[in-house]
Amino acid sequence: MNHDQIFFKGRISLLLVAPLCFGLIAGCSSIQDKDYSEVDLQGTILEVNVEKRMMLVDNQSDGQVWVDMSDLNDEMEQLHSPLEVNVWLDESTTDNTSTIARAERIDVIK
Repeated sequence: MNHDQIFFKGRISLLLVAPLCFGLIAGCSSIQDKDYSEVDLQGTILEVNVEKRMMLVDNQSDGQVWVDMSDLNDEMEQLHSPLEVNVWLDESTTDNTSTIARAERIDVIK
């Protein structure tokens, strides 16, 4: 009888721990980064202001847009004119009338 209690006690703890582990895995996988499949800005860097952590991008569709890079930890020294870049923007700062947008990610194309 004592042996049966130990057997079931181990199984009960397994039944409690397994859903907890699956819940943690599911919770972590649901906290994903922004979908980076669609680029918000694609164009050429015209100017970089290192002091203000801003760069001016000549976007192919919207014209010139100032991009605020204050939230990025990237090295600004590697960004210069006339590099081509893809920029993903923070959606909370994006609207159709703004000429300043906050970047979430910047990738240098060439």
